[in-house]
Parts: sequence; C-alpha cells; structure tokens
Amino acid sequence: MWVRTATLDDLAYCLTADAFVGVTVDRTKHLQSALADGGCFVGGRFQDPEGVLIGGETFFSRPFVSLLMVEEHARRCGLASALMTAAEARYSGRQMFTSTNLSNLPMQTLLQKRGYLPAGVVFYLDLGDPELIFVKKL
Repeated sequence: MWVRTATLDDLAYCLTADAFVGVTVDRTKHLQSALADGGCFVGGRFQDPEGVLIGGETFFSRPFVSLLMVEEHARRCGLASALMTAAEARYSGRQMFTSTNLSNLPMQTLLQKRGYLPAGVVFYLDLGDPELIFVKKL
C-alpha cells in the first residue's frame, strides 16, 4: 500500500472522487488550492490511486479533512486509515477537524478508532442527515 501527497496531476482523480460521493458543486478551485497547499493525499494498493483525502486549513484557519474517499473495491484494507495518518502527520501538533453525516457509520467507526472526539453537529447541510463534526489533538 502507498500514500503520497497529491499533485496537480491528480486533479482529475480528485474530481472523480467528488463525483463518486455526490458533490454537486464545482470544487475545482478548492481542489487546486488543496493540492498547492500540500493538504491533499492519494493512495492505493497497486499503481493507480484508489483513495483520496482532501484537507486544508479551511475550518476557522484550522486543519480540516473535507473529503475522505476510498473506492468500494479497495475498502477494508486500511487505506482510509493510511490516508488519515498522512494528513495527521502533515498537521502534527495541532487540532485537526473533520466531519461526516450521521448516516455514515463506517466513517464514524474509523474516527472513533483513531481517537477523534465529537465536537458538534451541523443541521441542514444534507436535509434529514445531520453533519457530525469531530476533532483530534495531534
């Protein structure tokens, strides 16, 4: 398994990941900024990326993981955890935030196993599926 900091060459893959999870707004500029900042990571088990983490200092000027996606065929092999490890190393010594929907139990389980704590709830982003905010002191 491998994980590396994403580059502009990975932009197309990152945009595909957005589409996979149902993001409906154009986030090209946001992704380009995350790539330029070094807060975006890709990883996989073989040659091609099978997962992506998009982060940056976008949550009240604090590190925030805005997207963690692993392709369905590559799940349950530790790739999501490896991507989180890379992001956590990037922001070592700080607090890192992330969020997930109330309905996303696999992500909540991953965050609990990695020592993230509940930090709040945001309603009305996805109607009927509140967004849970988590934080970890790195």
